[in-house]
Amino acid sequence: MTNNSNQLTPRTTRLSRRRARFYSSAGATLVALLVTEIVLRVFPTAGIYFQMRRVVQQYCTRPNVQTQYSNREDFTGNFATSEFNTAIRINHQGLRDRERPYERPDQGKRVLVLGDSFVFGWGVESDQAVSAQLERQLSSVEAINAGCSGWSTRQEWDFLRVEGIRYRPDLVLLFFCENDPAENDVKYQFLDGSLRLQADTDGIKARLRRLLVKNSALCALAYGAISPLLSRPTGPKVAGKDNSQWQSEAELLRAMGEFCQAARTQLAIVYIPLKGPDRRPQPGPYFARLSAVCARLKIPFLDLAPALLQSSSTAPVYYRLDDHWTAAGHRAAAEATVAFIRSQSLLR
Repeated sequence: MTNNSNQLTPRTTRLSRRRARFYSSAGATLVALLVTEIVLRVFPTAGIYFQMRRVVQQYCTRPNVQTQYSNREDFTGNFATSEFNTAIRINHQGLRDRERPYERPDQGKRVLVLGDSFVFGWGVESDQAVSAQLERQLSSVEAINAGCSGWSTRQEWDFLRVEGIRYRPDLVLLFFCENDPAENDVKYQFLDGSLRLQADTDGIKARLRRLLVKNSALCALAYGAISPLLSRPTGPKVAGKDNSQWQSEAELLRAMGEFCQAARTQLAIVYIPLKGPDRRPQPGPYFARLSAVCARLKIPFLDLAPALLQSSSTAPVYYRLDDHWTAAGHRAAAEATVAFIRSQSLLR
């Protein structure tokens, strides 16, 4: 007599084979995803890097009535990406600098260096930033780092007229970045103590998306590919063709020039070129208009592109993935700015 309980029916056999194929396929898929994740982390694209990086101003800033946000006083921490790991220390007055009294020194001159993440020193140590190198290269001159990552010209103007002028600088150096005009009207908010665009949401879906994108290269790659198809961009972009944005920018520059003249200080503008595909500097859409406005307003103007281009022949001046200067880029910018200050007699 046959024991049917020990025999597999054809149907049971088919189900077992299907399960085996499913588990085999699922396992192979998981292994492939894991390998892809590792490869993308080791060799990230610029898009993946941009999505996964922890932006420094999101956690080292605080709300500010005048400028929407500013560096958080007495903050200490690290800013780390796959390309650099730098120490961040903000002084008691909200500057990434040593303590600077408002009173001017009895001897010597003062330069207030205004700007966004380039002046702040994104990707380099504090003593490698352009302001610190300016101070070392100019004898008997204080160069105050008044940069804050993400600031636009409007925020820099608001800082200058309320706080920056209290340092009574002899010279104000405004470092212009191509995204400044587009960011002048951007609104921000703080979610869970972290700086965000006002358009960002704080629901469960948004939090889950941020968590996945910040911690998975695959998710960052997928999000970067599909997000432009699903919605219009909410963040600032480098444009160069928006006349209303440029008109607002030109008006801000005019106001800053008049303010500095009334305060008996000199304003000069330093142009930061874009990073080209070959990691070499190139002029952006606003370069010609900025140069023309400075000539019309009689504001001394420096284009950093030639100096950065020359320096790039010996060492990279931009990071491979990040769009900011390396230490070599800051050094080249400082050397060119020192030569500019001397040739224009800006610190008479």
